[in-house]
Amino acid sequence: MELRQELIEGRAELPRVGAVVPARGVHPPYIVVNAYDDEIEAATAYLRDLALNDCSRSCPAEWWS
Repeated sequence: MELRQELIEGRAELPRVGAVVPARGVHPPYIVVNAYDDEIEAATAYLRDLALNDCSRSCPAEWWS
């Protein structure tokens, strides 16, 4: 079975490294950093787009709770 499917089914776990920390700017309000405190740019871009595109109307609230 491939890793993606195992993750979807909850049969595999990814290493838990890094953190979500407050950002210095306004958007996004938080950034994702790796184990060395380096910002993960792809995650920041995704979060910025999510914040600026106001996902609240298209995303069910229960997704985030």
